[in-house]
Amino acid sequence: MNSKQIFQGKGQGQHAGNNTNQYSLTWVMPEIKRATLVITNTAESQAFTACDAATSVLTKSDEFR
Repeated sequence: MNSKQIFQGKGQGQHAGNNTNQYSLTWVMPEIKRATLVITNTAESQAFTACDAATSVLTKSDEFR
């Protein structure tokens, strides 16, 4: 399951991007008053998959909910 499947509320926002050296993925979920920010030290093609997987793990944790 990827992060897009997890977050399905109103007003949520997502931004992803790189500066050719690093890649980041941010999710903001105002309905549940939570946000995530995951950053890698690579901008290679696998960076999005890694950030997405880390976001999924974070949001499934008891501390997040």
